Amino acid sequence: MHALKRNKKVLVPFIVVLALALAGGAIAFWTSTGTGSGSATVGTTSSLTITPVTFTGTLYPGGTAATSSIKINNPGASAVQVSNLVLDTAQPTAGNQQLSGIGGLPASGCPAADFTFNANMASPVTVPAGGNVTVSSGTLSMANTAVNQDACKSASLTIYLKTA
Repeated sequence: MHALKRNKKVLVPFIVVLALALAGGAIAFWTSTGTGSGSATVGTTSSLTITPVTFTGTLYPGGTAATSSIKINNPGASAVQVSNLVLDTAQPTAGNQQLSGIGGLPASGCPAADFTFNANMASPVTVPAGGNVTVSSGTLSMANTAVNQDACKSASLTIYLKTA
C-alpha cells in the first residue's frame, strides 16, 4: 500500500509536467507566425462587339424617339458586365461629323449635335462568356432646333456605340 502512495506522488507531478508541456506546445502552435509567397495568372477579357444596331421608327425634328435593339457579343472566356452604352466619339474617322459617334450625315446643315442617343439601361447587364445579350432599351432622337433641318431629310445614319 505504501508503494502505491509513493507511485501516486511521483505520477501526479509527472502528469502535471506532461500536461503543461502539451499545453505549451499547443499555445506555441496557435500563436506562431510565418511568411510565404505564391503566384497566380490573371486572365484578360476579349473585346466586346456590338452588332449593327436596328432602330424602329422614323426620326423627325422634335418627334418621338426611335427605339433600338442592340446585341452585345462577348467572344471571351469570362463573363463581362456592361453598365452603359454610349456614342463612340472616336468614330467615324472620316467624312462629315468626324468623331461624333454618328456617321452618314450630309456635308452641311445636319449636325450630329441634333441627335441624341440614350441607352436607357436601368441596371448593368452581364454578357456571358462566349455569348451575347440583347438590350432593347436604347433610343435615338432628333432635336427640333431653331435652324432649318431640311438637310437631314432622308439621311441614312450610322450610329457608333461603345460600352461604358
